Amino acid sequence: MNPWQTQWQAVKEGEAVVAKDAEGEIVGYAYFKRMFTPEGKHAATVMSQCEAKPGHEDGENIVLFLTNYVFDGFKDDIRRVIPILPIKESALTYQTIEKKLGFTPYAKQVYMMKYLT
Repeated sequence: MNPWQTQWQAVKEGEAVVAKDAEGEIVGYAYFKRMFTPEGKHAATVMSQCEAKPGHEDGENIVLFLTNYVFDGFKDDIRRVIPILPIKESALTYQTIEKKLGFTPYAKQVYMMKYLT
């Protein structure tokens, strides 16, 4: 139930990564887009979604691993953006990137649904 702006279809020319455990089972995923200047210099990375398998005992580390991958080890001086991260639906990711990585919200969005009958 993530907003349409963060769905894979909205991430044109984006990339995706999955995390697998030792048995080869997928335990998390992220998708993102790298943005470049006209000269070809990496300027920003926008992460649209990053999730660990719900209830996985190592969920926090999975989110940290994926985020580290997406932002290339935090080694480049670029802008790092997570445009919309649902607080409830992505609670583990939200808490992990806020508490462990120091990301802070700069805007909030209201998510509304209308049920048709």
